[in-house]
Amino acid sequence: MILRIPQKPFDLFCIRSNRYVRNDDEDQMLVFVDGSCRNNGNPDARAGWAVCVGPSSVLKGRLEPDTPQKNNRAELQSAIVALEFNWIVRGFSSIVIATDSLYVAQGYCEWFNGWEESDWKKTNGRPVANSDLWRVLDSKFRRLLKSQIQVLFWKIPRDYNLADKYARQAVVSAPHCRSDLSTQDDDRS
Repeated sequence: MILRIPQKPFDLFCIRSNRYVRNDDEDQMLVFVDGSCRNNGNPDARAGWAVCVGPSSVLKGRLEPDTPQKNNRAELQSAIVALEFNWIVRGFSSIVIATDSLYVAQGYCEWFNGWEESDWKKTNGRPVANSDLWRVLDSKFRRLLKSQIQVLFWKIPRDYNLADKYARQAVVSAPHCRSDLSTQDDDRS
């Protein structure tokens, strides 16, 4: 489900224990995600992603050099990384993924089921781009759902996305990460 809330993130969430937690619901956590790509679509492109779970809890990485270096893939990778954490151990029952990417939010919440039903073909018959990452995102989403953890996507303006600057930094300074498993975290499942 895409949240369409006119408020700014910090009108609804505050910082508790180095996490962004909903003011009126301590079981709901906000996670900022973003992807970035320098020279998107060109042979010399480099893509990076970032996930910001708290003021001093930021993960970032670059897409592997042998994978397509595109902004949309980096955006998807950031959402995948956000869903890889073991949120049960962290004590949250609802995760809000804040993204400035309409591609990620609308793609998963509105287009995904149609793509899956049409064997990963768009209405024009062409293959859906990044279907490999869409499938990984869905598997992470379903794993959390089975654990009774709700995942919501919130399309926010870029100006409010705290992960934006880290994703741009990741393009030049972060290590490469595999597309299917991108984080190293002690309490990950």
